[in-house]
Amino acid sequence: MVWHPDQLGDRARALAQATLDHWTDDAEGLPGATLRDTVIRVQNVPTDGLGSALEEFVIAAPEAMGTGHPWSDAPLGVLLRGLYSVARQYLRLPEAQEVLRQCDDVRVAVETAGHLDSHPNELMAALTVVEDAANAIAGYAALPPFGHVDEAYLAKYGLLQALQVGFDGAEAVAQCLGYRIRADSVAGGKAVKIARNIVAGHPIGGTMAGASWHHFHDRASAHENAVIRVMSFSRTDPEPWTGQTLPTDELVTDGLGVIAEVLRRALVEYSEHHQQP
Repeated sequence: MVWHPDQLGDRARALAQATLDHWTDDAEGLPGATLRDTVIRVQNVPTDGLGSALEEFVIAAPEAMGTGHPWSDAPLGVLLRGLYSVARQYLRLPEAQEVLRQCDDVRVAVETAGHLDSHPNELMAALTVVEDAANAIAGYAALPPFGHVDEAYLAKYGLLQALQVGFDGAEAVAQCLGYRIRADSVAGGKAVKIARNIVAGHPIGGTMAGASWHHFHDRASAHENAVIRVMSFSRTDPEPWTGQTLPTDELVTDGLGVIAEVLRRALVEYSEHHQQP
């Protein structure tokens, strides 16, 4: 279920109030005053400022939510983690929100029409994969600057794999509804799939323009979360080099847009075919 931003805002305020109820002034071993100030702001700020208040909380909260603190397993720790989760949902990319809304629309349409070209478990699994992939893709956009190059590689490989998984899941949803819609037939889809294949899918011996190529990350730029730079050379003539720079914000936006469009097309076809009399 995808909550409307207004519902998430109400939930965030309620969690902020409950958190403060367990945050007494005279107790020892509690998180710092700065974090508490952000929780107070979430509770009291006008609606048009809630987004920035939640951003401040998300920035300040991670250290306090780690294990090993006196409050980790206490109600305060549980509430802080709950508020953090709701805040991240509230701040989720609009493109990711659209994917999640499409998933909910598919569920409603199938429940209303009562017809499916597969077992319901298959559709449930496919929708779950799409939702998880959308959250992972949007999660990359919310990452702070990388502190170490190993974090960068893991995150970039993860982003590209999540895009592929999201495409596969969206195609599977369409198949469950009775339609074959390829993600690479949607504008932007082919470019995203190529990027995934050469970096995280088939970097060794992959084909490009009918020839076999080797591809790998440009290590000098690996730590930059804004780009994925790829170096390439042909196996038939390894002397010439080529390369490309892939802005990760475009990969995120285009990838989520492709997933949403595959779901939308499948849902339109399904709804038109199974209109109620």
